[in-house]
Amino acid sequence: MLETFCIFVENEKNTKYLKKRTKNSDKLKKNIQDKSENFKKRTNYY
Repeated sequence: MLETFCIFVENEKNTKYLKKRTKNSDKLKKNIQDKSENFKKRTNYY
């Protein structure tokens, strides 16, 4: 019983970690998009 509980807790941690990771990667993607947008704007400006 205790073993399965431990595994369950580990899984919980992993899912939280994964969610965090995906959140961060979404942020990163958006950041990169914003930067490229800004770059386009700047290059068009000149």
